[in-house]
Amino acid sequence: MKKSVDIGFGYVKWTDSEQQVLKRQALVTEIPLGALDSRSELDTIIVDGVEYIIGKHEFVHLNVVPASSTRNRVEDLEYKILFLYPLAVQASGEDLKTDIVTGLPIQTMEDEAPLLVDLFSDKEFDIEFRGSKFKISIDDVIVMPQGYAANLYLLSSNPTLKKENVLVADVGFQTVNYVYMQKGNVFNELADTHPSLGIGSAYDEIGKIINRRTRGVKNYTKYDVDSALDHGVTIINKNSQEEKLYFAEDEEVLHVLDKQARNIWSDIKWKYIDRGHLIDKVVFLGGSSERMENQLKENSLRKTLFPESPQDLQVLGYDMYARSTIS
Repeated sequence: MKKSVDIGFGYVKWTDSEQQVLKRQALVTEIPLGALDSRSELDTIIVDGVEYIIGKHEFVHLNVVPASSTRNRVEDLEYKILFLYPLAVQASGEDLKTDIVTGLPIQTMEDEAPLLVDLFSDKEFDIEFRGSKFKISIDDVIVMPQGYAANLYLLSSNPTLKKENVLVADVGFQTVNYVYMQKGNVFNELADTHPSLGIGSAYDEIGKIINRRTRGVKNYTKYDVDSALDHGVTIINKNSQEEKLYFAEDEEVLHVLDKQARNIWSDIKWKYIDRGHLIDKVVFLGGSSERMENQLKENSLRKTLFPESPQDLQVLGYDMYARSTIS
């Protein structure tokens, strides 16, 4: 048995037995054991005797377990909990024994892949989840370069890309990772990244806009912005009535997204176009590229492609590989 897991800075994703992608916001909060009412609808996971909530919730102010962006993240406690959470969901309260297919950016593979394998391969973890105690046993961890995983799925659904010079830009919550491909072949030496050009920096600005305009209804952080853009924000107006404010088409918000899109294209120009690398098409992946699709198209320096469900291609590539290697 092989299971696929994709751990980003924005979301942790996995596939179920029907090849459907499931996800949870990649936010880990430690809480005191038993602090939640037994009737709470929040999922908690207990690992090594410590209880954690995964995702966004009203307890996020308690003790958020940080994610590292300046050193090997796979060694972080946050990464360990996010790694085990999808397996706990799929265990359904029973002991689970499995291999894992996951991935890392090409440029960090050399340093982090051996660490990831060493930390989780041939390991057993005691878990308490949704009222059940069980063990998760991981035999082997297969670490793929993220670009290969995405391209595996991308080329299967877009075979014409095998005839083109393609730059794949995976726009995440924190980073933008690039993979360069000629006629279906990935050039490892041209893989690159920008460590802070993901949409999170734009969401910091948008959160401040929302806070200013909603007069402090709550403190909107970058982790709240997706929900605010998708569903609006309810305020009490000057007539003491509830009023819904929407920001997805707000001029200030669109200006911030436009600026972020221009910054991404400037990075592509500097890293690839100005250095003479032929690009017929830029393929944008990641949920953040979906949010900025209009702005990325409007500022484009090359033809673009936005695949269906761009935020899921990485984990679908892992899943495709896992299914193709089942013995």
